[in-house]
Amino acid sequence: MGSPEDSVPHQDPPREAQIPTALAHPVTPHPLPPDPFWSRIKRHKVVEWTLAYVAFGYALLHGVQMLRESFEWPLLVSRLTAVALVLGAPIAVTLAWYHGHRARHRVSGRQRAVVGVALRELSRCFHCGHRFEPSCRATRREVHSRAAIR
Repeated sequence: MGSPEDSVPHQDPPREAQIPTALAHPVTPHPLPPDPFWSRIKRHKVVEWTLAYVAFGYALLHGVQMLRESFEWPLLVSRLTAVALVLGAPIAVTLAWYHGHRARHRVSGRQRAVVGVALRELSRCFHCGHRFEPSCRATRREVHSRAAIR
């Protein structure tokens, strides 16, 4: 007849034994640490764009200074150039952040909004600076006094 093992019915092992250990105890992957700020700055090439903007501004200021002396332009020209370059730096950094790592040539609506707000604030600074200029106030006083006389 057969061996004693043949007489015992064969049973399947319990389901828990069939599940591999990796699935029996699910391991949650560790969340990746957030991307450090400096590495994002490097990836977006903000430093390179900013240095290029500074070099361009330096060359432009020297060119304006030479032209100012040659053509006897007023000092206001070089001052306005310097102010425009300083106030344009945030716009250059914003463009670098959005276009530095992608090298895209299209501008999205969000980017237009950011640059538009920056330009609006720039024009507001120029308007407020011009509005409070002493010669401008004297002109307004003359206009108001002439209107009062009539």
